[in-house]
Amino acid sequence: MWNQVQGMQLTVLLEILERRKKDLQNLGKTSFEACFMTNQRNQDKDLKFGQNFFRRKAASLSEEQKQILTPFEVEICNTVNFDDFNRFVSILQDRAEELAELRFSDFTALLSRRTLKENPEVKFCATFWR
Repeated sequence: MWNQVQGMQLTVLLEILERRKKDLQNLGKTSFEACFMTNQRNQDKDLKFGQNFFRRKAASLSEEQKQILTPFEVEICNTVNFDDFNRFVSILQDRAEELAELRFSDFTALLSRRTLKENPEVKFCATFWR
């Protein structure tokens, strides 16, 4: 039942992504989550649906479902701000030893670590990585 509901919601999300592709690209965001977290979501049903979907369902998506979303995200969010990218790389280089000592094999989990998220530089990296 849960997978069926989630699958139906994914289908609705895919329809929104197809229909609103240009609008989402014009937002200039680097991830779907960022697209759907804009202030405009309060007045837009599609953006509000996307926000709720990613807040509630993203973590439980199967690998197959994530693979379905990936081409859409690449097409819609493929713009990279090179200043942010350079800052991201610089922070990681400066903190390489500190981060390596934590011995995480999953980079996303490393950046989600509560003690690291208190640091503004690491918080920037976590946001950029998403």
